[in-house]
Amino acid sequence: MMFGIFSVTAIFEILVLLPEFYMLLQFFMPPSMAFMLSCLTNLVTLTAIIICRFKPGPFVYKAITLILSVLAALFAAGISPAALFTAIICMFIFSRVKTNITTGRDIAIQLASATMISNILLALIFFYTNSASMAFFGYTAICISTVTSIIILIVKQVDESRRFGKNSMNIGSTQRKNNRIFAGIILAVLLLAGSFGQVTTLYKSVLGLIGRFFALLAGLLSGGSKDMTVPEQQVQDFMFNQEAKDPSLFDKIIYMLVNIIGTLLVIGFIVFCIYHVLKLLIRLFIKLVKWFGSGEHTIEMVTENGHTDEKESLLDRNLKNLVSRFQNLASGILKREVPYDKLTDDTAKVRRLMKYFIGRARKSGVKVTNASTAQEICREAGGISPVPEQFNALLAECYDKARYDNTAPSKEQLGQLEEKLLKH
Repeated sequence: MMFGIFSVTAIFEILVLLPEFYMLLQFFMPPSMAFMLSCLTNLVTLTAIIICRFKPGPFVYKAITLILSVLAALFAAGISPAALFTAIICMFIFSRVKTNITTGRDIAIQLASATMISNILLALIFFYTNSASMAFFGYTAICISTVTSIIILIVKQVDESRRFGKNSMNIGSTQRKNNRIFAGIILAVLLLAGSFGQVTTLYKSVLGLIGRFFALLAGLLSGGSKDMTVPEQQVQDFMFNQEAKDPSLFDKIIYMLVNIIGTLLVIGFIVFCIYHVLKLLIRLFIKLVKWFGSGEHTIEMVTENGHTDEKESLLDRNLKNLVSRFQNLASGILKREVPYDKLTDDTAKVRRLMKYFIGRARKSGVKVTNASTAQEICREAGGISPVPEQFNALLAECYDKARYDNTAPSKEQLGQLEEKLLKH
């Protein structure tokens, strides 16, 4: 499992560097060839991973690295300056894979974060270039690098969470929610950063591929129609009006493959989004139906035109609870305290008098908390009445009886409390 995650991470690291490799190679060869060689660097990564599984010694691995890098460079670019850069790139990949396996650490997250900035700078270069083919393949490389950066950041963050969960605890819903939030934030940051670096041109071109591709198919299928332009002219438009008037067959194949793959990816992404949106809506609908159906139905006697009939109410328990909640919230706004004169229960009057006493005690500086008892409050609240010791003791005694025993005080005791508290 860990080796599989490592292999995926190693391949994604090379895909992240695809624009940089393409930028170097396009100085020495046509853009289509540079783009193809940049993509083929993943084969070098797979080769390095397979070799590392046999655990060769340091000297043997370096010798194999040198031989394979030179052979790959000569096969791809022949004897030219491009071969030198190709060999350097291959040796860098071999060294990177070996270092990651030996140390058990990688720089995937740091590399993905750095490419966020470098892709913006490269997008500016491709945007202001005079070569349409260079810009086309450059934007494609940036698109692949950007998507790969997002995947790397998500995979590595989830992988760290899983390893943490194995050592101490299982991954709960909170951690999964954090992973989704992390992925959404990274995606938003990359999209915003791309808009400042003119990478929006890439998004427009990728979405425009759908229309161009189907227009090309329509032209090829109806080549004999007079109303349609000739397929050869559509091919030229599909190539973004290359500088070369007669592009080679290899260039046409590369352009067609890139456009077809890009179109399929965009269509797949759209279908993926539509599928999950519909799935979410269906789940919400099912939950709503279950919510309505889980209530208790009531039978009402209804009289219509002199006839009595039984009808089942459609307002179930859930709807009634929902309505009652809103009623409770609304009724709280219009509620008021019952005046003291309208209280008919003597125990309620004692509780109200204690409330008045607590309010005055707080104003006089007495600290009253939820855990304070009546005895403590009355003991600390001195100076509120002319005879504080006797009055406070009487109030505490009457309040405790009313609260705990539900016993009302005598008329004389209630009169003494009212005389002192209602006059002040």
